[in-house]
Amino acid sequence: MGPLLDFSAMPAPTFEQFCWWLLKKDQTLVGCKRLGGNGTAQGGIDLFAFGEKQSSKLSVFECKAWGEFSSTKLTEAVDAFLTGDWAASAEKFTIILAQQDIGAALAQRWKTEKERLKKAGIDGDLWTAHNLTLKVQLYPDILSKFFPWPSVAFFANQWMERVAFYEVVSKAFFDPRERVANWARMLVARSTLGDDASPTADDSKDHTESNDVSQRHRSVDSGSAGSTLVIDGTYRKIDQYGNSWHFNGPWFSLSVILPDRRFTRGSAAITFNRPDMEGITLTVDHNWLLERFLFRSGAPLTYQNRGFIVGAMPHNRNNFVVDLPNCRLSLQEDGVREIAAVADILTETMRSSLRALEDTWSAAGFLR
Repeated sequence: MGPLLDFSAMPAPTFEQFCWWLLKKDQTLVGCKRLGGNGTAQGGIDLFAFGEKQSSKLSVFECKAWGEFSSTKLTEAVDAFLTGDWAASAEKFTIILAQQDIGAALAQRWKTEKERLKKAGIDGDLWTAHNLTLKVQLYPDILSKFFPWPSVAFFANQWMERVAFYEVVSKAFFDPRERVANWARMLVARSTLGDDASPTADDSKDHTESNDVSQRHRSVDSGSAGSTLVIDGTYRKIDQYGNSWHFNGPWFSLSVILPDRRFTRGSAAITFNRPDMEGITLTVDHNWLLERFLFRSGAPLTYQNRGFIVGAMPHNRNNFVVDLPNCRLSLQEDGVREIAAVADILTETMRSSLRALEDTWSAAGFLR
């Protein structure tokens, strides 16, 4: 385990302010507020926020800037919350500790208190300096504000900032909230342009009817481009912004971060749009894309030729079993054919991205 930031050295008001800054960065929360003051008038909490997608979902936080928080104090903190006014409306209660480790006694007591919260219909969580150090590494601005001494050079050096940038933008790309996803797309498009990647500045829309989605792969290039497809009266749309590539159709949506000089490994998220699978989003990594999904253009729908297909259902040949990371699904043949066709379109785009890396680095071996 690497070194941890010393939160226990902070005065209680400063630690509470640090937690507020950190929670303000959380894309899943809105309206984060500090109560201020201390004592029972706060109802056993220091901070509260609402869910970004569900404004009625209330999360509350209690900050404990103690060098050592005992199991007795933990029970007292849960008692103060459950008997206060906030327990009736809160869905999640998080205790944030400044100390590094909780020890066996506190861990056992937390199991008991978490179960007590659960019986009251409240999800409980416990953060320590380990959680806080990991979370704040994504935000060098908060680090420099609260830890302006040499530790910032370790915790927020240039490499760490690049990793943090990748993780934040990668998650934002796959965020179901269009506002957050659009922010990520524009940010990467701008950074690609600023990095002299020479994308094609083609903002025109090519409205074309087609009987085969795979015939349209040449309409999307490495710049900001779009293509609208109409098949059997249903629209499909493909967009590309810098190194982000997106497909949206009746069966599923696919968002991909393509490899480039900034992000050398691709990743993707697939969200199913059918009513019986609504809300299912799966993420896939670079290796799965190359080994199981891409570079099999025109291949039939068999497990020997398509790495994501298990095969047709024994008693219903119109349904296929699809093997995705940590998930197997049964889909109608039309849906599976569309996945395969989109994979073939993406293959050409991925090949171009990998070749661009080869040219940039004068390297070989990216393509198999």
